[in-house]
Amino acid sequence: MIFESKKALRRTIKAQTATLPADERERQASLVGSYLRDKIRQMGNPTVALFSPLSDELPLDIAALSKLCRVVLPKVDATADIPLMEFYPYSTDSLTVGAYGISEPTSQSPILPEDIDLAIIPGVAFTLEGHRLGRGKGFYDSYLSRSGFRAETIGVCFDHQLLNTLPVEPHDRRVKKVVTASILEQKD
Repeated sequence: MIFESKKALRRTIKAQTATLPADERERQASLVGSYLRDKIRQMGNPTVALFSPLSDELPLDIAALSKLCRVVLPKVDATADIPLMEFYPYSTDSLTVGAYGISEPTSQSPILPEDIDLAIIPGVAFTLEGHRLGRGKGFYDSYLSRSGFRAETIGVCFDHQLLNTLPVEPHDRRVKKVVTASILEQKD
């Protein structure tokens, strides 16, 4: 039952995202990007786990953020029996298209979970309490549960992806904080 609820919700949110005008996407991404730059500056020189945004995710300027910190990006093994994702050092000249059409680092040396200070997490939807609806493969839930993972977690999304409630299962992992453009505008 929960599986079907999540599946239907993913379709609804993706349809809403597809109709979001380009200028509004950019406005929201700019506000969240500014927040992330400030957060990273406050932390000094952290190792930050980011993601290569898909067309229906909040676009992050990874290259700009990498000037402020050590950026690591995920690489997934889509053939594994259990969700397997590792983070690797980012470099503008060392990206390739990986599983699911996502840009991934070509590096072969993964970063240990305990070496990540801040993790910026994508999602199809979030709640203010940090509940997250992912794409259904379990890569992030599995990684956030790993031994040694201690990073502060921030979920980022478009305003319409912030919901009051989400269907939640025991294996679903929460993020510490959720940031959207409207949340940031309320704080000003």
